[in-house]
Amino acid sequence: WEAREKEHPGETKVTISHPVSNFEFFYEPFYVARDDVAPHDERFLGYGFTRNTQVYEMHVSGYGFHILSPIFTLHWGMQTKLSRPAWREKQNNVNRRLFDGFKKEVFARYGKDGKKNGGRSNARKQQQQQPPENAKQEQPQNNT
Repeated sequence: WEAREKEHPGETKVTISHPVSNFEFFYEPFYVARDDVAPHDERFLGYGFTRNTQVYEMHVSGYGFHILSPIFTLHWGMQTKLSRPAWREKQNNVNRRLFDGFKKEVFARYGKDGKKNGGRSNARKQQQQQPPENAKQEQPQNNT
């Protein structure tokens, strides 16, 4: 944002800077959305799996994300696992267990999941295990 301010001093008109081209699990942006997006799932309480579960469902259902400019947000004081209070770790563990069921529900609702819809979770592993759809199957050569 500092570089953009230098290039466009005093800019006040909000524009789309660029699309988000790569969704990742646990992507937790601050965002502006219409009120008809997938609702926040209230099973997820407190720390962890709150905003990102809503964004995950939005992604699976086909929403795209764009970066706005000159708007920005800073977050001060990111916690590390060691500095996190025990009660927050408990919330996170409960939410983590709920997330597996949530992903299954989202898959049932939309017939797809984040991995096959641009997400990166296990994408490399899947690519290594499966040949591309347009790849020809090589037949073993008979060298007799």
